[in-house]
Amino acid sequence: MGSTPRRVLALVLGALALAQAAAALRYPLGSDPSLFQYHAWAMTEGVMPYRDSMEFNSPGVILLHLAVTSLLGFSDAAFIAFTLGVTALAALLGLRWLAPRVSADALLVAGAVALLAASSITPWDRGQRELFQGALLGGAFLLASRGHSFGAGVAAGFATLIKWPLVALLWPLWVLWLFLGARRGRSSAGGTPLRRAAASFLGFALPLVVTAAWLHGNDALLPFLAIQRLVLPGHLGAMNAPVSELLLGRWPLAMAAVAGLAILAANRRSESERAEGTAGAALLLGVTALLVLVLYLVQRKGWSYQLHTGVVFLAPLCGLLFERLVPARVAGRAALAVAALVAAQVTTTTIYDHGTGLERAHRVGGHWDHDAMVAVASLLQKGAASDRVQTNDDELQLLLLARRRAASPFVYGFLSSEAHPDPALRRLALERVDAIHRSPPEWVVWNTRPFRPELDALEANPTFASLLRTTCRELADAPHPYRVFRCKGSVPSLDGPRLLEKEL
Repeated sequence: MGSTPRRVLALVLGALALAQAAAALRYPLGSDPSLFQYHAWAMTEGVMPYRDSMEFNSPGVILLHLAVTSLLGFSDAAFIAFTLGVTALAALLGLRWLAPRVSADALLVAGAVALLAASSITPWDRGQRELFQGALLGGAFLLASRGHSFGAGVAAGFATLIKWPLVALLWPLWVLWLFLGARRGRSSAGGTPLRRAAASFLGFALPLVVTAAWLHGNDALLPFLAIQRLVLPGHLGAMNAPVSELLLGRWPLAMAAVAGLAILAANRRSESERAEGTAGAALLLGVTALLVLVLYLVQRKGWSYQLHTGVVFLAPLCGLLFERLVPARVAGRAALAVAALVAAQVTTTTIYDHGTGLERAHRVGGHWDHDAMVAVASLLQKGAASDRVQTNDDELQLLLLARRRAASPFVYGFLSSEAHPDPALRRLALERVDAIHRSPPEWVVWNTRPFRPELDALEANPTFASLLRTTCRELADAPHPYRVFRCKGSVPSLDGPRLLEKEL
């Protein structure tokens, strides 16, 4: 098959990638990245995570957001642009690694898969930390393949700091990597397997030790550990779904299929001479996909973004699979067919992302309304910049939009609810009320359609509701689904100075 059709399809895929990026830059950040954006902004205001605000996620993800936003600014578009850049760089490095090992047809398939995987991530989920973990893990393997075991360990350590369950995925992969290296007898690339293991362990430990020292120096290490002991047992047991249901989505089935094919391809002799030495790489990347799937199933949440760690590996893996499994006589036509099908699918996705998807992203589920957040943030900004705001649920994006600090450390309402079945978390709810009593907020913003209504409704928090009734006044025309209360003085409402006291 001639090179011209491949080039045409490659250009089409490149144009679709740009169109996808243009769509993504129009979207607001999804829930989780916006939480970390808030903590990063609050740090610039002197608020230390864990010590001054309740946060149970790993410190690495907050530091990542702090670094990015310090360079690019605190805006959704800036962080999404960074995410797109990381995605593109990871894809290009993967294709560059793959190029000398496969044919042009397999490389075209790999590029198409890279675009398909990236475009399959809904804009709502762009910016999730698993994608950055995958990029760092890919960087670790790339460094290790060139003999830089210490650097590979540092990259893996940073990846673990972003979200610690990655450890369960990392160590089996590293053992497999050392085994494959020892079997090939490549002791010259970074030394013997034992020396490589020691160097990688030291590199892995370095960012963890530095971060622990940073937390300790800011009096946040002990609060961090206390929060983990308090919150994680209940959080890990929430929303458990049957494994059979978790496997039925597009992402889980695709991961399972690719992992199975990789194990098959690693044990099958290739017709291609250049791919003959890639059996170990196919096995390693296939096991990576399998372990990503297993980790997703173990977490039992059913959130597909937990599979994004494997996105970086899908393109080179599929390129290797194509080279090792597809006969040379049909490879050209098969590659063009795959690229054409991907182009058609991504075209449909891009049209959706520029239209219906963008509209839907402003109202995801019942508890998240971006337009209402913007309106409430505008209202809060009519007060002083030093005003503090108490919210329920995980409304930190609202605080970030308004550039206002949380009034109490307990910003996750459903983890400090008076109705929570865990006595320790019920005590947190009363501590929140006590903190507000001692240092009243200037505003209270309550989402009437929270993520966990049974825990987060005002009716489920009578002590807080009583305090609110006696110290705050409600604005009459706050945008649905929010109730907005002014707790010191009065300011104009959205349509004028109509303030009404209401019984809760």
